[in-house]
Amino acid sequence: MKKLMTILVVCALCGAVMAQTVDPNAPVSLTKKTTTEMVTEHVDGYWARNSKTPESEKQYRTGETKQEGGHTYYYIAEHDVTVPKTVNVAQPYYNVKKDGTLGDSGLTYTVTDSTSKGMVNGYYRQEAQVFFTTASTGPEGKVLAVQFLGAELETKDTAGNVYPGTVTDYGIYLCDSTTGNRIGDYLKASEYGNYFSFEEGIKPNTSFGVFYIDGEGNYIASTGDGGKYVGETFVEKENGIVGNYDKDSHNLTVYDENTNQPDTVKTDRHFLCLSAGEYGKNSFKYNHFEFMLQTTWDDPYYHVNPNDFLDEEHQVHIDDPVVHPNGQPLPGTLATLLIGGLCAKTLSKKNKKH
Repeated sequence: MKKLMTILVVCALCGAVMAQTVDPNAPVSLTKKTTTEMVTEHVDGYWARNSKTPESEKQYRTGETKQEGGHTYYYIAEHDVTVPKTVNVAQPYYNVKKDGTLGDSGLTYTVTDSTSKGMVNGYYRQEAQVFFTTASTGPEGKVLAVQFLGAELETKDTAGNVYPGTVTDYGIYLCDSTTGNRIGDYLKASEYGNYFSFEEGIKPNTSFGVFYIDGEGNYIASTGDGGKYVGETFVEKENGIVGNYDKDSHNLTVYDENTNQPDTVKTDRHFLCLSAGEYGKNSFKYNHFEFMLQTTWDDPYYHVNPNDFLDEEHQVHIDDPVVHPNGQPLPGTLATLLIGGLCAKTLSKKNKKH
């Protein structure tokens, strides 16, 4: 009987894995998803006409009244009220593994605005504003940090025409988990070695956006919270649109921990495109920053060197890239085929600059 139960459990697990397969050519969906939740909000005290006081708040009327314009106003005391509210739904940021099953990246992504650009080659192309959120829990014993798995600059169209473009730096910034608004400093890959960790505020259930800086000093942000520094002052300007125009698999240069020798691994986790422009103004530019993210909770986890990401002309050089994070136990099944042992590397960060 025990053997039969074991076989049934194994079959069930296999079925679950098979059900997790996805189309490796499908772009990342940028459809905005919402749901209605009962949310408790705080209401400050205010004066309201009797006929216009919400039923849910009439119980909070005090004895204070005043006459104004022929109407009687009642004072509503401050209180908490639970009301239905439409909220954005986070979607899993999947990692497609070699066998077609889905890995766990430790991230979700939330679309705050989205528009469809029509069908291209069998897939809907979309533009959106997006932020990411780390999971609430991860693999036991693993330290949480966010890294770029890949970063590229796209400068050519399908006819081979070259468009000018420059990436001088890139990275992440903390943002509000409900609205997606930026609430933290821009954290540059060049200053943090492509390793954004607890010290930078990356904790479980932490939300962040992605940005890059172009050759003119503009900060292009995935939530639109971009702008430019004028001297020491940051002048905000809506700047940044994310697109899902990339549907190809990509070759990654992955490093073995023992020999530090690179190997080439193909992944079907797709790059997202980040372009300058104001959302809704049809200003997505062809030259844009393309990126993929991973966390140190990722399955499979890839050891990459960010100095491999961009070509020589557009490379953002990083002095102390974190190729092998300290204290990380062996990652998932696929990654164990690529790595072994431990190569400790100390992260040396520069002082924060704007």
